[in-house]
Amino acid sequence: MDEFRSLRVFVRVVENGSFSETAKEFSVAQATISKQLSELEDTLKTKLLARTTRSLNMTEAGEKFYSQAKLIIEQYNSAVGDIKNLRQKPSGNVRLASPVMMGRMYITPALHAFNEMYPDITVEHYVSDTITDLVKSGIDVTIRVGDGLQDSTHIARKLMTMNRITVASKEFLKKHGTPKTPEDLTKMPCILYMGVDNPGRWEFAGKDGKKKVVHVNGFYRSNGFETMLAAAYAGLGVLRSARIAFADGLASGKLVEILPEYEHDTVSIYAVTPASAYVPQKTKVMIDFLHREFKTNPNILKQL
Repeated sequence: MDEFRSLRVFVRVVENGSFSETAKEFSVAQATISKQLSELEDTLKTKLLARTTRSLNMTEAGEKFYSQAKLIIEQYNSAVGDIKNLRQKPSGNVRLASPVMMGRMYITPALHAFNEMYPDITVEHYVSDTITDLVKSGIDVTIRVGDGLQDSTHIARKLMTMNRITVASKEFLKKHGTPKTPEDLTKMPCILYMGVDNPGRWEFAGKDGKKKVVHVNGFYRSNGFETMLAAAYAGLGVLRSARIAFADGLASGKLVEILPEYEHDTVSIYAVTPASAYVPQKTKVMIDFLHREFKTNPNILKQL
């Protein structure tokens, strides 16, 4: 039995929560994965996984073994990676994830420059407004807006911080009137994002610096920002997000910023990676590129 391969198989079965997914990952039959884990358990003379037809859970011994096995694999990858980095240009495939609109407006257009700098790296760009499980999906780096470290096992590098603003369409304001205070928002429909625990809790600060929290509601909610933006254009309600999200709407005059005299809370943008002792060079250069891009891209900076 290849004991090191068995370690890798065990770790990936735990992280995938599935024998079949791990078999696909290693390009082998599911029975092969099952046999390798059984041989590993025989070697250790202990049960690592409690398996049923519906669930897969680690035993107490399995939990202890997983943490050590993962560390061994990371240290091995780190050693191999350090040697390769001495001799090679950054190369390989980087799996990048981002929110849909941010990917379309800012990240994808910038990747031409990245390709010129690192022609031996290919980029797989996955776009979604829902939180991606980095480990299960095999994502190298994801862009997150708001709480970059919802999972404490991840590492987040802040790319930038900006204010939230509140907007509505001209047609909406003609029909409902322009709010003068945050409290006025409680009397009109607002567009809410379903990806947070309390979407109707909006926070402002007055000229006196005192925090104002209002609880809003509305007809339309969504888990995707592009559809929320379309709802705002259609006059379905008031919308609130980072200024960068409204660049096109404000420039075209389709959206109007409201309550500018009230200071909004800030929102940060992060590059997030799975915690690991070894970060491949291809991932490091992507994160460094994104950090520079968010600090120097004029199309982004003018939104601050």
